[in-house]
Amino acid sequence: MRIVSLVPSISETLLEAGANVVGVTRYCNRDDLPLIGGTKDPDLAKIASLEPDLVILDRHENLLADYELLRQAKIDTFATSISSISDMNRDFTELSKIINLELPKFDDFIRLPSRIKVLVPIWRRPYMALGPDTYGGDLLSHLGFEVIGGETTYSKIDLGDFVGRVDLIIAPSEPYKFTKRQLPELGAISEVIFVDGQDLFWWGSRTKVALQRLARKLSAY
Repeated sequence: MRIVSLVPSISETLLEAGANVVGVTRYCNRDDLPLIGGTKDPDLAKIASLEPDLVILDRHENLLADYELLRQAKIDTFATSISSISDMNRDFTELSKIINLELPKFDDFIRLPSRIKVLVPIWRRPYMALGPDTYGGDLLSHLGFEVIGGETTYSKIDLGDFVGRVDLIIAPSEPYKFTKRQLPELGAISEVIFVDGQDLFWWGSRTKVALQRLARKLSAY
């Protein structure tokens, strides 16, 4: 089966499972494969030229308009909707049947009681923060951290509103690359720890190792 993936996490997971992935986005870190644009601006003509049997998207990473255009072009699609580890198990089970390959399952993770309130900024100017009802929020909740963000999955915030409300700021390296240069403004709100953004936002084959790395990184808390 010829597969085009518009989701970096899916691309990585499928390739590790041995799938015949014939096209990926420029964010998938696979320059050895045909690139079909970005997650939000895929080249639909290029996708069609690859003659895929299946194009895989995610409702949180890709645009509904692109999904509809692919369907209008009579290209078979599968759309995941990943906001938690349980979502991933559900969608991977269904996708495994479609592509006839075994994808990873994660049903043995223990969720620790929430004990530490954290803010996870994902963008700067304007500041935006991760919400609890996201894959990254769910991952942190398994480690005993309660994500305090906005009212939506990714919300604009005023940093000053979080003074005294959070115990820790977890600053990832993507989508915005937070570094020690932002320490003065973040540190004015709470203690700060920097983490690999891919551990928080790339799901699939790396989930188990990402949880282990985050647990070690955040073990002092």
